Amino acid sequence: MTNSIFSIDSVNFDGLSKNELSLFFAVLTRMHHLRTTSVVFNFDELTWLTNDMDDYVTIDDIIPEILTDLSRTNITYDLGDGKARHDFFTRATTVDDQRIVSIQLNPDFEFLVQVDASKWKQQS
Repeated sequence: MTNSIFSIDSVNFDGLSKNELSLFFAVLTRMHHLRTTSVVFNFDELTWLTNDMDDYVTIDDIIPEILTDLSRTNITYDLGDGKARHDFFTRATTVDDQRIVSIQLNPDFEFLVQVDASKWKQQS
């Protein structure tokens, strides 16, 4: 997929809470900043990103739901031979004993984080 067919209007954010939507963009921002397609968040960062959750719920309780909802984020596009759906993330896993979450971007969306340094433009 090329970025010429990417439109934010065609992204399916259904089912994401405002905090999960913030996490979606936090993930892409971190990937862009680090120029990588795989990032790690620790549970403290996730707690901060989901700062208005119920006082009776811990981050440990809601991580599975957050990752499930985040993994449903996708884009639908038509290249002329029918509609296709691509998920943004190919993997979102927790490592409970280390209290981290690892998230992997679908390779079709590498252009969003511009991992290839040769594609970066020099500012004059």
